[in-house]
Amino acid sequence: MAPLVQIAATLGLALSSAFVPANAAVIERGGKPTPAPSGLKSLNTLAKAKGRYFGTIVNTPWDSTDTKYLKLSGNSKEFGMITPENYQKWFATEPVRNEFNFTGGDYIVKWAHKNGQVVRGHNYVWHSQLPDWLNNGTWDKKTLTSIMVNHIVKMGKHWKGQLYAWDVVNEPFNDDGTWRSSIWHDIIGPEFINIAFTTARAVDPHSKLYINDYNVEGVNAKSTAHYNLIKSLQKKH
Repeated sequence: MAPLVQIAATLGLALSSAFVPANAAVIERGGKPTPAPSGLKSLNTLAKAKGRYFGTIVNTPWDSTDTKYLKLSGNSKEFGMITPENYQKWFATEPVRNEFNFTGGDYIVKWAHKNGQVVRGHNYVWHSQLPDWLNNGTWDKKTLTSIMVNHIVKMGKHWKGQLYAWDVVNEPFNDDGTWRSSIWHDIIGPEFINIAFTTARAVDPHSKLYINDYNVEGVNAKSTAHYNLIKSLQKKH
């Protein structure tokens, strides 16, 4: 179906380049932060003029005492999009099988919306930061697939309509273009990506869906692997 094709086709432009640290809006001189010269347009304002957005990650704004950081990262003129760094990952959201905790993610989503920013969910399926029950379990393909689908459905329903986009699959390839070893690939097989995207689209028809990765800004073994993956998904949909 077209939505899935459109999702994956944005890969070459949309992966790592939209994410920068929130302190990137200052200039370092002699080790001391110096405000950008007055009269310069803010980062997200410049991006919006080109039909794009400029965003950053935040982790725990609820316990930060750095008021300058909070003011800057919550400035929608500089950062129009916020990504929760950790609190939508599996270890934080499903620490016990089928027992979900959305507290941290909810705080960041509400904080961003209060600041007039959109949110990019991060992430549904990744090889890292998994809870012990998942890493240490003995799974067959059918059971692990059902666990993955259940996680995406519960997460997607909870934040349905609240997020601009989701990183559905995170970092599936090694730099040499081979599949990264993970419980998802090693037990379910490469089709875990198609299953994840199909499930994510069904549960939330309107958010944009992405594969997120790094070192794919140019043509190399990893970006070629992603390109070939996208072509294979297009054939299925």
